[in-house]
Amino acid sequence: VLYAKYSPYSHRISRIQAVINGHLRRLNPPNEIKRLRRRLNIAKEILSTEETYVQGLSCLTEIYLKDLRTITQNSEVQELVRDIFSNVEVIYRYNSFLLTQIRKRMSCWYTDGCRMGDIFVKFVAFLKTYTAFVNNYNKAFASLNTLSQIPEAKISLQRSRASQSTRGLDVGSFLITPIQRLPRYVLLLQDLLRNTDDTHQDFKTLSEAVTKMVEVADYVNEKKREAENL
Repeated sequence: VLYAKYSPYSHRISRIQAVINGHLRRLNPPNEIKRLRRRLNIAKEILSTEETYVQGLSCLTEIYLKDLRTITQNSEVQELVRDIFSNVEVIYRYNSFLLTQIRKRMSCWYTDGCRMGDIFVKFVAFLKTYTAFVNNYNKAFASLNTLSQIPEAKISLQRSRASQSTRGLDVGSFLITPIQRLPRYVLLLQDLLRNTDDTHQDFKTLSEAVTKMVEVADYVNEKKREAENL
């Protein structure tokens, strides 16, 4: 025992043990560290999926809609275009703003307290604008089928689909994305909340954001059912 205590190798052995223990902790980090990493990964997923979503909205408004609006001599086309695109431009503006806020937050994730809830608490009220789009969704696709039979409009749709930005996706592939986005918000925020300790500064506002997001999703779905039963 005395030899081990005063051995010239004891300090080196301790350092080796410390390195090994540190390596093991990295391989199997404490639950708190795991949750912090998980929160970061979820936040990154919120950002990346929002970027993809807004890019799709951009294709709808800046490519498909913009090109169809050039067919000004055909009033039937313009009426169908209004039915198809509804208030997608409003949704695009709101979500572009949301994307800007998320990007800012992710650029200083750790220094700003690893928070996401406050952004969605402020934004959730705007999501009711999705109601008009969701209620109009079935009519939009019926109008799209009619529009596709009009030669000028068919050429426009084909031209837009050939654009590099749309990646060969037709307009219907983009029109469905607002319908899919609300439930995705709910799932992502719920996952983030599950990995947030109740002592974390984001817990209260994130809980509020999840509650409000579920309420909005339920509200939009209820309005959709009401519209379908009319």
